[in-house]
Amino acid sequence: MQITSIIGDFTYSKILSEVAQDLEKRFKGKVTMTNHFCQRNQLYERKKLDVMEKDIATADFIFVCTVFDDAVIDLLRKHARPDRNYLILSSDTNGMKLTRLGRFCLGETIDSFADSKLVKILSVLKGLTGKSSSMEVRKVIEMADGFLKLLKFGKFKDIHAYLRAWKYFYTGGKDNVFNMFLFFLNQYYGLKTKYNDPTVVPPSYIIHPRSKKLFESTDEYLKWYDFPKGMPINGSKKKNRPLVALLFYTHRYQNEDTRDLYAVIDKLEEKGIGVLPTISNGPENLRTMQKYFIKNNQVQVDAVISFQYFRLEGGPLGGKYKEFEELCQKMNIPFINFINMAYSTIEEWEERTEGLSPMETNMKIIFPELDGIIENLLVSGNKEDSDKNKNMIRVITPIADRVEHAVERTSKWLKLKYTDNKDKKIAFVLF
Repeated sequence: MQITSIIGDFTYSKILSEVAQDLEKRFKGKVTMTNHFCQRNQLYERKKLDVMEKDIATADFIFVCTVFDDAVIDLLRKHARPDRNYLILSSDTNGMKLTRLGRFCLGETIDSFADSKLVKILSVLKGLTGKSSSMEVRKVIEMADGFLKLLKFGKFKDIHAYLRAWKYFYTGGKDNVFNMFLFFLNQYYGLKTKYNDPTVVPPSYIIHPRSKKLFESTDEYLKWYDFPKGMPINGSKKKNRPLVALLFYTHRYQNEDTRDLYAVIDKLEEKGIGVLPTISNGPENLRTMQKYFIKNNQVQVDAVISFQYFRLEGGPLGGKYKEFEELCQKMNIPFINFINMAYSTIEEWEERTEGLSPMETNMKIIFPELDGIIENLLVSGNKEDSDKNKNMIRVITPIADRVEHAVERTSKWLKLKYTDNKDKKIAFVLF
């Protein structure tokens, strides 16, 4: 039994490597899994495409997520067969049409959508083709799942399995991804194995590396949190106890891609700065900030550090910019951009004279600056490795001196806030 996964996001590389090893161990070598990663606009060497094609051609089950490249989709189409399951969770229209589970084929469904007896269900499924926000997708899955769980036959059963896969993978985490594959091996390939239902996490929450708890209120977190001793201001013996919020992606946290976040937390606390690490996604950021950063009309944090790409409100899909602007004016604190290179390795960045790649420049500098985010401080990039089966692993890794510099810049913004106006010095730099 051979599984081939093709994913467009290296965030999943570590847990997919571990899942592959766990599957092989669980089934004593009877189930093997190979993982391929392909980011958007990546140039493919013919050799890599040939290896990928061989794994596609020989696979019994193919899993695809966030793949939009024509070269890869052409390979998937070339080897598609009516008796082969293609679980495709996010792609362009041509990629999504290749989705096939048992008697359910999304391509046939889309082509005959107007005449389909499943029109009510499939109008829901249209929300899963990558054009909805993460909050909308969450609601779509919950609504459709509740409707379909009563229907356990034919296409209904297969559509229910498809939505279940979204719930497993969208929530993320090694346990969810592992149980997703166990579910499909049990339901579609007759392997007698137990599996757990998908675990669900809140749309946003607060975390800390010293706790396993997901905090759903700032008050609850601060009752638990042991504040650092404080930060001295301009030589004064009196120490302030600033609190900085950190906005971090849900899928990165759930998939244990947190090395740079934890390195920044450590350095901030070393300087006497309290942290409020907040897990969220672009479409949910406005609600997240309103929920955790403001209480009784009072701002609870002194600055916000963003690890996220695109515009802070809405991500790549756009959002409620007027409301976000009003919120920023109300908060009146610095929003600071910490850059992580999701598309480049640290070695590639060190060799390039231009620094960040064009895509990283657009998504992590130009778009965030539209929201007034300042500083643009690089703190991390990808480090490449491989497991015993030669599956590639990329983990975003902190760059120590850059983390030190970024945290020092942040501390100076906080010191500026607590310095009396009469003691502030302003420099005008003219070009």
